[in-house]
Amino acid sequence: SSVPLWADGFAAEIRDDAEALRHVHRRLGRNPLGSAAGYGTPGLPLDREATREKLGFASVQEPVTAVQLSRGKAEAELLFHVTVLLQDAGRLAADVLLFYTEEFGFVRLPEAFTTGSSIMPQKRNPDVFELIRGRSATAQACLLEALAICAKLPSATNAICSC
Repeated sequence: SSVPLWADGFAAEIRDDAEALRHVHRRLGRNPLGSAAGYGTPGLPLDREATREKLGFASVQEPVTAVQLSRGKAEAELLFHVTVLLQDAGRLAADVLLFYTEEFGFVRLPEAFTTGSSIMPQKRNPDVFELIRGRSATAQACLLEALAICAKLPSATNAICSC
């Protein structure tokens, strides 16, 4: 195996992650305004196309009842893809940390990416990569929270989704 082969794997996965995030951006680009409590505004003539244009949405979310039904879905989808991206970043960081050890010695890091040890000033710790590896799990908890909040909700407006 080689460094280019190893790096190409991460590059390919991060490109896939970016494409998935572009898909979510398209989903979030639909104008939800005018759904009111879930069934539109029959007595109030709202021009959803005009608000779409003025607010810069790519399209109008149709039918109007889909707006409330989709609450939490796009957010969870975004969190899922952020989680997957951060997992890739965490795995990359874990590899760099392993390859940085004395036993491997495959990686040398500039001082800007390291900090001094509190008990051994000559030792340089790769804190940036340790933080990335450790923090990558936080997104998983956020994803589970988003899925749990909107699970089993009825189709109309819900105060729990207004937080």
